[in-house]
Amino acid sequence: MADLAGGFGVRGLVLACLGLYGLPAYSVVRGQRKSALVWRDDFTKGERGKFFRPDDALRLPIYLDADVQSYLAEQAARKGIPLNEMINGLLKQDIQIIESIK
Repeated sequence: MADLAGGFGVRGLVLACLGLYGLPAYSVVRGQRKSALVWRDDFTKGERGKFFRPDDALRLPIYLDADVQSYLAEQAARKGIPLNEMINGLLKQDIQIIESIK
């Protein structure tokens, strides 16, 4: 494992894995007896809330099971409409049924 972690054991391996995913991890400085940890990213000049838009609507990603998605995609293709329109139509029908029962 020392070879995989660059000679720094489990901690080095974990830090290397974090770096693969682009997470703000520490990087290990070589050449010292004790491994010193240094920040990889510097946010001292960062601006809080720079990209925050309070009026933007949050659009949730919704994931369908593979068999459900393939079935609905076939149905949408037969009708010649986009998949999202078909699913929205089905959901709206279900909402109307639920509301009528109340």
